[in-house]
Amino acid sequence: MKNDLLFTSNESKKRGYILLFLVVLIISVFIGLIIKKNSKGEKSYVKLKASVRLDNEKIIFTNKDTFDYIDAVMYVNNYYKLSGFSIKSGETNTFWTVQFFHPHGRNMGPNEKAYSFSITCDLYNEEKGIYQSKLK
Repeated sequence: MKNDLLFTSNESKKRGYILLFLVVLIISVFIGLIIKKNSKGEKSYVKLKASVRLDNEKIIFTNKDTFDYIDAVMYVNNYYKLSGFSIKSGETNTFWTVQFFHPHGRNMGPNEKAYSFSITCDLYNEEKGIYQSKLK
């Protein structure tokens, strides 16, 4: 009778360990799936090769990369924005500062000094590009 109780106790321990192992395994799989899902949704940023200079009230921007910037969004002073265009590889574009608008509809005034410039864009390989510069 004593041996039967020991045997039952050992079986219960084995079942407990197996159950614990299965619970840990299931939780690990769920955590892995969540992490994988979140990492898929995030896009990596590629530092763009470009140049920008300020000439009075004009911003002159050159794409020095070997690929196009798709659906570009430019910012001046982190406040004014110009969006909705693409810039081809090697292309130089000139933008007037008054073309940049604040989200509330106010454009950058001709007497406001542009001190910083940034651009974000989509790239052909589903990555995002970014370029930032201080203007002199």
